[in-house]
Amino acid sequence: MKNFVWIIAAVIAVVAGVWVGSITQDQQQTADQAPAIQGAIYTQPRPLRNVHLIAPDTSEFTEQNLKGNWTLIFVGYTNCPDVCPMTLSVLAQVNKLMQEQGLAPPRVVFISIDPERDKPKMINEYVRYFDKNFTGITGDKASLDQVTRQLNVVYAKAPGVDGSMTAENYLMDHSSSLILLNPDVQVQAVLTAPHTPMKIIDSIVKTQFYYYE
Repeated sequence: MKNFVWIIAAVIAVVAGVWVGSITQDQQQTADQAPAIQGAIYTQPRPLRNVHLIAPDTSEFTEQNLKGNWTLIFVGYTNCPDVCPMTLSVLAQVNKLMQEQGLAPPRVVFISIDPERDKPKMINEYVRYFDKNFTGITGDKASLDQVTRQLNVVYAKAPGVDGSMTAENYLMDHSSSLILLNPDVQVQAVLTAPHTPMKIIDSIVKTQFYYYE
């Protein structure tokens, strides 16, 4: 198993032209000493429960939709001027690099925290501009609060760039972290900004090794 993870790390390093970090040292750590990533791996992952959001086809999106796969969750909104498009672009690069090397990238789920303006079909079209495999979902405020509290991410409505706030002119302040769920729909790790493809891949590989170890 250790040799397998070493090979993955070496392949990724060749693609990017950089070494992804001290994975071999992390492998020697005990089960209660999670390897270091840009963020944190939870030694006791927290289950994500009571998810009642809206899928692109307007059907209900629950935790069962996340079961059996590794998932990266990012919260944002389609009118976001910078953080959201930049982060989604990076995640698209992550998908491309991992697929080129025969590695299964985690599913990317974008949760819009601006349901007043972002409708299910619009959100999904937005995220699929970056990668056709991304999924965009949303929900009413109560449902979003239920999920974001468990993910430990925050968001709030804020005045627009001109300082005013109307029904159509406002920004949404939100966390920039990525949340990595394991196949049991548990919060396994948080990946903090600034995000780069290689840092994200390094964090995914280390977290998955820790989970399966």
